[in-house]
Amino acid sequence: DSGPVARAAHDFGGLLDALADAACGMAASFKPQELTNMLWSYATLKQRHSRLFEVLGESAASRMAEFTPQGISQTVWSFAKLWSYKVWIYSGKGSKGAAPETCLGRSRAALLQAAVGAALPRLASFDPVSISALAWGFANLEVEDAPLLSAICQQATARPSAFDAASAAQLLWALAKLEEGVDREAISAMARRLTQLAAAGLAPQQLQYALGALGKLGPAGLGSGLGSVLCTCAAKAAPTLAPIKL
Repeated sequence: DSGPVARAAHDFGGLLDALADAACGMAASFKPQELTNMLWSYATLKQRHSRLFEVLGESAASRMAEFTPQGISQTVWSFAKLWSYKVWIYSGKGSKGAAPETCLGRSRAALLQAAVGAALPRLASFDPVSISALAWGFANLEVEDAPLLSAICQQATARPSAFDAASAAQLLWALAKLEEGVDREAISAMARRLTQLAAAGLAPQQLQYALGALGKLGPAGLGSGLGSVLCTCAAKAAPTLAPIKL
């Protein structure tokens, strides 16, 4: 990757390591938002600093009840962005169906458990972006949590019009990838919502999520005619997409 984010991470690698080491030494003094910001920043820069995520993850897990809905979802998103299921497997750190037996693996497991505990009683107050990011995090980590997904599905069916194209596509992808607690009506609600919004066009990332869900569930699984709409969107977007997106 030669994009600006990759170049910045390369140019300031030493500084990022020093900042991570300093943060590990003062994790207990961080406010919840500061913990989230630190993890989010390293995830966005694609800096897989194991010690940072282990230490700050443990601190976040112990204080998750203090986090805002956005803070909960962004913290889970940060772990999922860098430490997905595929990363664990390909690095030899874990196996499907089992939490990796490493300090970071235990930190991740504790953080996800704390996130569920903090999110479930307050999920009705989560905005659609936070709901979709939380679901995406669990899906990318391939962690099934039936009570959480059931509650997320209830929110999706109760207020589908609140979701914009980005949050609807992201949530649709997550629901297609997970199984336990997933309600087909929630999938249909997001598919119908995305069909409505796709008339104005979809951004490349939104299109990828939607096509990923289509590939997982098939046209019959999504219903609502979303498949044909996505084909039209893909044809229109093709000339502007980078080769890797195609």
